[in-house]
Amino acid sequence: MNNNLFDIDSDKEEEEEEEQMTTEQIKETIQSWFKYGNEIKEISKIIKEKRQKQKELTEKLKGVMRSNNIDCINTNNGRIYYSSKETKKALSKKEWMALINNYYKEDTKHADELLSYLENNRQTITKESIKLKN
Repeated sequence: MNNNLFDIDSDKEEEEEEEQMTTEQIKETIQSWFKYGNEIKEISKIIKEKRQKQKELTEKLKGVMRSNNIDCINTNNGRIYYSSKETKKALSKKEWMALINNYYKEDTKHADELLSYLENNRQTITKESIKLKN
């Protein structure tokens, strides 16, 4: 969409044209949508297999580098670095409840208020999509 004030009318016309498709154009659009969806499915399958294989190889390399205290391997394609760091895992609602109840011990009122506050003030994101259901 254009940000120019003088192009507002042309933007509205473009949107109306997109909404005013003929039945034949809708059919062609749907056929193309299916075609691309199927192609993406096939490519995704291949990518998934290759990612799995690379993940297995990565685990092997990490094991070798860790056990032999190797921080870096020079290759023709660049350097492979090994590093290790600790991170905090995500907490489920059940885990949050257990931790907060444990912290407040006998004071379940405050624990419930805090849990309610956290749940009600979580950021929400709206994602739009279309799906094919068989």
